Amino acid sequence: MMFAPAFAPFANAEAIVNSKLALAMLEAGWEVDIISRDLKAISKYDYGSAWTEPWLPLRKHTYEISYALGNPISRTLDVLCSAIKTKYPFDGCRWVARAYDCALLLYKEKQYDFILSRAFPDYAHIPAMLLSRKTGVPWIANWNDPWPFLYQKKDCSRNLSKEPGKFYGKFCKTIVKHASGITFPSEILKKRMIPYLGDNVFNKSFVVPHVALPLGKAGTYEKKDIMNFCYAGKIWLSQNPTVMLKVLKKFFSERNLEEMWNFTFIGIEDIGLKNIIDELNLRNNFKNLGKQEYLETLKILAESDILIVVDPPETEGMLLTSKFVDYVQTGRPIWVISEKSGTLSNIISKYGGGIFADSSSIEDIERSLLIFYTHWKDCSLNQFNSFDQLYNLFSRDKIILKYKEIFSLICKKYL
Repeated sequence: MMFAPAFAPFANAEAIVNSKLALAMLEAGWEVDIISRDLKAISKYDYGSAWTEPWLPLRKHTYEISYALGNPISRTLDVLCSAIKTKYPFDGCRWVARAYDCALLLYKEKQYDFILSRAFPDYAHIPAMLLSRKTGVPWIANWNDPWPFLYQKKDCSRNLSKEPGKFYGKFCKTIVKHASGITFPSEILKKRMIPYLGDNVFNKSFVVPHVALPLGKAGTYEKKDIMNFCYAGKIWLSQNPTVMLKVLKKFFSERNLEEMWNFTFIGIEDIGLKNIIDELNLRNNFKNLGKQEYLETLKILAESDILIVVDPPETEGMLLTSKFVDYVQTGRPIWVISEKSGTLSNIISKYGGGIFADSSSIEDIERSLLIFYTHWKDCSLNQFNSFDQLYNLFSRDKIILKYKEIFSLICKKYL
């Protein structure tokens, strides 16, 4: 059983990661049920909430919890009852109480072998913990992203009670105490978070990258007269693409090739991208496609020349951003603009599939762009397309095998 508030048909980065994992498990012959949340009414970070491919096989396995917001009085009473029932007066406790009730009913029908909880949001862990403690079923908790305070402070106290607060710190410690295992998508994230959770957690912590869909689900590439750079996903303020766009403009202008390139954006942004484009006078080089369905996004990516990832500097390379794995699925060269020794730069440097550029160095960004352009001009971008090693890191078989190994280790402890 998987507890994943963010899940199909809702579509943002977290939901897509969770949906791909459940789909991989189903395709591997596992039986999986997912308890999710109807997030459409409470989150604008949504690329579309319709049941479409490739998520359709998940529909009959998904139990989406929804409930009316209610008037202030009924809502307050519901929150109080839910908090008392779950013993956690936490954001999302109304969902937690209903998710737990749903899980108990499902458990009576199916004797699940394992429980998974996927965060963020953190409250995904609560019904999983309650169900595990009641039934004795092993439970694996997951954190895909750092706590927000890790973005803000380089020298933290390593004390959760002093950072986000005493209640939250106690909550996290309770989660790791009762969880049979903890997973993170990257080694750097694991190393940054474990000191707060307790060094004793290290022995039951594992790194499991995001899973990739099988190759071949995207479109096909043909070189065109214009070099097309593409960015898919959400652009946050910390991922401001202004420097990268200035480098692109300067590079092509110096070669009198102003009309030979294009920057395509697919997704959601809250940084005033249109204003940035206008200020740089790049209207003729910019295409904003907005929200697209997942498979349509992959098709557009697969038809592009270069796919761009801008790693937020404050994450210090902790993230295995979900769009990177989506890019890998398309087989196109990836331009990783990140800091040195980060998760993505390490992967590209070791396994290929694109070029890493130091985000703190305009000269390095220009260097990497020149390499891409030279290969594009010479019709040799396919030299970056030897994706066997890179794709294998995220392939379904690799990720399923990793979970089998974790399950086996946990079962040995339970015997």
